[in-house]
Amino acid sequence: VTVSNLSDRSQSTLVELYLSGVKVDQKSMEVKGGEDGRASFELFLDRPGWVNGEVRLSGDRLSTDDAFYFPLKVREKIKVLIVDGDPRTSLRASESYYVVNALHPGGLGKSPFLTRVVTEEGLTHTDLKSYEALLLLNVSRPQASRLSSFLESSKPVFIFLGDRVVPEEYNKIPLFPWRIQEVVDRQEKIAQVDEHHDSMKSFSGAAGGSLRNASIRRYFRIEGSKRNLLTLGNKDPLLVETDREKGKLFLFSSSADLDWND
Repeated sequence: VTVSNLSDRSQSTLVELYLSGVKVDQKSMEVKGGEDGRASFELFLDRPGWVNGEVRLSGDRLSTDDAFYFPLKVREKIKVLIVDGDPRTSLRASESYYVVNALHPGGLGKSPFLTRVVTEEGLTHTDLKSYEALLLLNVSRPQASRLSSFLESSKPVFIFLGDRVVPEEYNKIPLFPWRIQEVVDRQEKIAQVDEHHDSMKSFSGAAGGSLRNASIRRYFRIEGSKRNLLTLGNKDPLLVETDREKGKLFLFSSSADLDWND
């Protein structure tokens, strides 16, 4: 919300946010004379669809501009399909445990993502049309035709490797511009982050300290990558990206669980 102070003196005002006539949040602002001030609101709503929104300012001598009305389109949660190539009897030991929790940082109710986990065999019988992102975790043999159609619909695919991966099966897929080489048993740290990439900006500078302190104990060497988002100390890529069809394809050369890294 942008509030303009058209006077020559600093003014304080209360910005109130209403949805469907119900007050949901408020913030106090101090705006200098002749300048603009901004307030941001973050919302998680229960139902998708259109909502009537209203912003109100605390009263002043010109009351006609103290309210602003707007329509708000609340979308469905983003449906993410996760293919667990190494499911275990213990949930915490499964390949997908940490990825699922990363997508629900504030709990399921506050997350914009709706996740579903299937096995590699289960992927064969799953309709992908309703999903907006696909994650393959330690999948031995990816289904090339299904990956291609998913990327063609302008949706991203994320691939994490691991001990069940058969490199030859990945390397013969024409979608992939890179080749998966040998496994490297060598402890490395993340030395370089592509801070120009939108998804990596939050890891720039001091904020990326915890990421750079991660220990990568085992990974596949990747050949032919042109865009490395994360690079190890020995210059080997850890996370790479490429445009394929109309979507984006990401490859993480280590595992999604704690088997190969911490």
